[in-house]
Amino acid sequence: MEKLGKTPGKDQAAHKSTYVSVHGLERARVLAAELREEALAAVAPFGASGARLAAIARLVVDRRS
Repeated sequence: MEKLGKTPGKDQAAHKSTYVSVHGLERARVLAAELREEALAAVAPFGASGARLAAIARLVVDRRS
């Protein structure tokens, strides 16, 4: 539970659709990485002004806890 931040299996018990439940773990990871790259490309033209948005995109996809 420490790494998830919530009770394991809670979404499944509630029949909640998630990227993992719809696509499977590996495909969900691939999709998240692709979306992160799209987000980074979208904010790149803003340079330093887009740095916080880029950091958020990385955090959401790359976090481990």
